[in-house]
Amino acid sequence: MGMDTLVRNGKKQTWVSGDFKTERTIATITGKKLIFDVPLTDSYDAKYLAPGGATVVKVEHTGQIAQVGVETSD
Repeated sequence: MGMDTLVRNGKKQTWVSGDFKTERTIATITGKKLIFDVPLTDSYDAKYLAPGGATVVKVEHTGQIAQVGVETSD
């Protein structure tokens, strides 16, 4: 996607910094390999991450909303 080559005002501009949290469903696990239900939008390869790398945490959902829309007014 070229997100690693963004430049603004002559300086490198990346779109993510600090903690990046997202929820995904694991479709399958094979050894240490996780296959998610959708493509990931960022690299979680340890060579591109700060020390500590990425973590996977099990989340229990209760009462999550569904079929929600957003309406705007002009």
